[in-house]
Amino acid sequence: MTDRALTKEEAAVFLGQSPNTLADRRWRQRVGLRATKIGKSLRFRESDLLRFLERGLEVLPGKRQERR
Repeated sequence: MTDRALTKEEAAVFLGQSPNTLADRRWRQRVGLRATKIGKSLRFRESDLLRFLERGLEVLPGKRQERR
């Protein structure tokens, strides 16, 4: 299985989020979503996105996630 590196826009479609949300470093840190910066663009590994969805995190605006 190839672990594709998705652009911010591709990852946003994959997760149903806006690209601006994915660009927010504080949001990514709070929910535990990893990203790699290549030049000026962010890349998201497909396996990380799947793991994020499998964890079933639901992040509501203004709500902080509890850390496990």
